[in-house]
Amino acid sequence: MFGDGVNIASRIEPLSPVGGILVTEAVHNNLVNKKDVESTYVGEEQLKNVKKPVNLYQVHVEGVEPMVAAESSVTPQQVSTKFSNPRKIAFSVLGVLIILLLSYLLYSNFKSQQSLADSFPEITDKSIAVLAFADMSPQHDQEYFSDGISEEILNLLAKITDLKVISRTSSFSFKDKDVTTFDIGKILNVSHL
Repeated sequence: MFGDGVNIASRIEPLSPVGGILVTEAVHNNLVNKKDVESTYVGEEQLKNVKKPVNLYQVHVEGVEPMVAAESSVTPQQVSTKFSNPRKIAFSVLGVLIILLLSYLLYSNFKSQQSLADSFPEITDKSIAVLAFADMSPQHDQEYFSDGISEEILNLLAKITDLKVISRTSSFSFKDKDVTTFDIGKILNVSHL
């Protein structure tokens, strides 16, 4: 849907109190003769992208506090601040906290990788070893498949001229052994596994 009606509706929606209904004078005039619907004049608002000020009316909804008529000093910003949705505020605060947490985690991960890289000064930056994948199938009968995937990755990486790739024999020697990746990288003298 397009047009002034949609634009005006989207502008007055944030001005209404939580659970309340605000309508324009045009809608109010259509509701005047309805017995079950009561409304009260709230005030005139200048809305963004609307040439003329719009008269607003609050439809009476049970459990919603009536707005104060905006005769002179209440601006759209004051109305929206006064009746801002606590859920929006909570989600905004939660979003900021999540962003801060992710930033901290990325920073600490970067710092730990930096310190790890500093502990291997003799290792060239462009070196890699492809370790054997573990057979995690329920019957443990797919080892040939997992080895094939590892070998295929190793063969593709070996075609890159500037990359030092450790041989299959060396990297597969750690298969089924309880050795940390840190120790494997140190033994094979590579920066990536």
